[in-house]
Amino acid sequence: MSLSDAFKEEIRQNMLHRYSGMNKKPDESRIQAEVEQILHDADPDIEVKVRMININHGHNREMLSKCRPLGEYAWFVEQVRNNQADVSTGEDDKQTGIGSAIDSAIDEMPEDFEIKKFITANRAEVKDMCLTEYNEEEAMEMLKEEGRQEGLQETRLLDIKNLMDSTGWTAEKAMDLLKIPQEQRITLYLNLSK
Repeated sequence: MSLSDAFKEEIRQNMLHRYSGMNKKPDESRIQAEVEQILHDADPDIEVKVRMININHGHNREMLSKCRPLGEYAWFVEQVRNNQADVSTGEDDKQTGIGSAIDSAIDEMPEDFEIKKFITANRAEVKDMCLTEYNEEEAMEMLKEEGRQEGLQETRLLDIKNLMDSTGWTAEKAMDLLKIPQEQRITLYLNLSK
């Protein structure tokens, strides 16, 4: 991963919390430590520091009050979150739920907001942008979970192989000792035979 890719990814990860309610980030943070970690102790020719400002509603109030459209946007995002939390939807209805939450936030926006005219005039584009970001976040979470599951499976395979090699046990006995549920064993058996 290049330095610019590392920064893009770090910034993207810090911004993805927009609709997930993860607005518990500090008012201000720096990314320098993360970049050094990504570089794996390489000695870069340049040193870059990124200052992240949390613009979620309720954070950096002075800044949000000085830039009215930014403060209004933070309010809008918070309303989408609140509306989404109020809508109880099943798995199949998540898209409709977030769409309704966005529509409600637009409709609830105070008339004196400077951004209201723009947002209502471009409602479809605003809604599409919000849905795209929401879907990207959901997809990233799903990929992370798949990665965790793959890592867990690799660890289990290694544990099973180590037990089999060191004790001469069968795969079944090793899985019994590791308390691996029956429904997971078929996949592990198939991977052990590879």
